[in-house]
Amino acid sequence: MASNALHILPFFTSFRLSRNTGGKDKAGAAIVRASYLEGMSPFVLPLPWGGVDQVQERFEGRHEIYFDEQNTPVTLLPTYCHPNGCDVLKRGWRRLRESPPRGAPLSWLGQTFREASFALETVVEATLGQDRFAIAHNHQSGSAFPEIVRQLGNATLPLVLTNHSNAITPYLDAYDHVVFVSESQREQTLKERPELEPKTSLIHYYGSNEFLTHPVAELGEGFVFAGLMHNHRKGFDLLLEAYQVDHTLHGTPLRLAGDGKLFADNKGAAEQHALPFRFYGHQKAAELAALVAGAKAFVMPSRAEGLALAYIEALCVGAPIIGYPPNVYELENVLQMPVGLAFDANAHDGKALADTLHTFLQHPEFSTPGYRQELARRARARFSPERFISQYRELYRRLLYT
Repeated sequence: MASNALHILPFFTSFRLSRNTGGKDKAGAAIVRASYLEGMSPFVLPLPWGGVDQVQERFEGRHEIYFDEQNTPVTLLPTYCHPNGCDVLKRGWRRLRESPPRGAPLSWLGQTFREASFALETVVEATLGQDRFAIAHNHQSGSAFPEIVRQLGNATLPLVLTNHSNAITPYLDAYDHVVFVSESQREQTLKERPELEPKTSLIHYYGSNEFLTHPVAELGEGFVFAGLMHNHRKGFDLLLEAYQVDHTLHGTPLRLAGDGKLFADNKGAAEQHALPFRFYGHQKAAELAALVAGAKAFVMPSRAEGLALAYIEALCVGAPIIGYPPNVYELENVLQMPVGLAFDANAHDGKALADTLHTFLQHPEFSTPGYRQELARRARARFSPERFISQYRELYRRLLYT
């Protein structure tokens, strides 16, 4: 049997993992290492995120690289392939239906050739045609990758999906196994697709070493928010509103880590209203661990999450959380103790968030040193990288040898 593992990673740019994908990039790196520790040779194919059928970055040729802090050796596969005539004709026919040429036919033909070079089916066919793989592991629930593999005649190659999102796509049927990152996400999928249950499992994310080893503060000061500011999914707009409508919160400042295209607008709005916010921008893991550990609570009123790594890592440094209800309830169930307060950002506004923040500040249990120490102890025991990697190694064994 071939001993190569193919990993489809959508969060890889310029020969390094992206820092803009939260827990997904860390999980992907650890899963690659799990296959290596299981005796396989990891190959990484950086394909697009979501349902897009074009790669995001051009890699030509193969590159032998060390993938992570543990120097896991991987082969980075090319995302650019010279298409044959059939590839160009297929892409041209699709483009002809979707966007027929309007003048400049040579430019239209050139774009057709470029799209064929980066087409998902072209890249996957070239990859599977050159190497034999024991398993293929994808992270894109909206990708047509599994259908392409089966259409190419690979009927027995075990296909695994780690589903980081709440998306329920038709491609789930094509996988031999689907891993969910939260129980609430798994339950939501199985409600609509109960037939998938026998081939699903739950594997939570793990905390970074910087959070697992950082000293736990006896008492925190202020609130901390950390998250990408590309859109309003993480709920930062509600924090702005909460502090604007309730000035009594100004005695409890908010520190913010993260960047994104809305960063400047959010910072400008906070300054305009003289809010007690301090913006730190992107932080390295050690800096972020220190920031979160020093807070009364980690506040991220998200509108949707699989299971946010940010919540897990906050608990690992003893900081209670305020955020997305399914995640808060699940973490309480896993750790068997209160972890903070739930806030439903899809049903409530900034005034309601202000009320929730006040409720937290008036709750004596969350401010005791003993509570924070116990919270960190349980979280660190439950969300270790060793546990995460061992679960994926066991999954690979089941799929390969049974």
